[in-house]
Amino acid sequence: AGKTYSPIGGVLANRTTAFTGNPLANEFLEQADTSFRLMCDVAAAAVRNGGLDPFALRGRNAGVYIGHNSGSGLRGDALFGLHIDKAAAMLNGVEEFRRLPSSARQSAIDGLITTARHRMPRQTRLASHGIAETIRAAWGLRGPAFALDSACASSLQALLAASRALQLGRIDMAIVGGASDIKPDTLAEFAKAQAASATGSRPFDAAADGVVCAEGYVAIVVKTLPQAR
Repeated sequence: AGKTYSPIGGVLANRTTAFTGNPLANEFLEQADTSFRLMCDVAAAAVRNGGLDPFALRGRNAGVYIGHNSGSGLRGDALFGLHIDKAAAMLNGVEEFRRLPSSARQSAIDGLITTARHRMPRQTRLASHGIAETIRAAWGLRGPAFALDSACASSLQALLAASRALQLGRIDMAIVGGASDIKPDTLAEFAKAQAASATGSRPFDAAADGVVCAEGYVAIVVKTLPQAR
């Protein structure tokens, strides 16, 4: 829990995905987090800009390397569902709740647990690596899939890892990208540390007073020079 004192940030206004241009089967559309689907859209656009058809890559020895650290926004819902029994039991500490008949209290707790667990996300790709794994699995690629987190240098680390894999001949193509997805807890943590700016972004300026969080997605297709010719 927490709040931010900064009124500024870069937040995507449009989070819709172009399903027709993205080789995501229905099972992935239903399972994937919104940020994962957006990354797939951007990756598909990069592949098309590279003269390739994203629908024709199945079986390709291509790796996916994405700079990303937040994972699915549904992780909190999953944790809540897993521990709802402990949260529900805390109702017994509320005086008004204890005044209810025993049967009513138990019924309320059972109903709360059942409802919360019924609403738990059924997705299996909730961690940060799921953003790369979703692309690999949905597109049928045979190469590795990694999400790399090194804060502001995450996308550069992703490019470095992909370049090394290409140089070593482990893959014949790499989809490299970066995904920044702002979540409320991120904003609260930056504010708690007094690291968020309330006035604007001024890197390397003597008047700089913090960072401005922003969202964004980018992807490129990388090959060795002989493969690209």
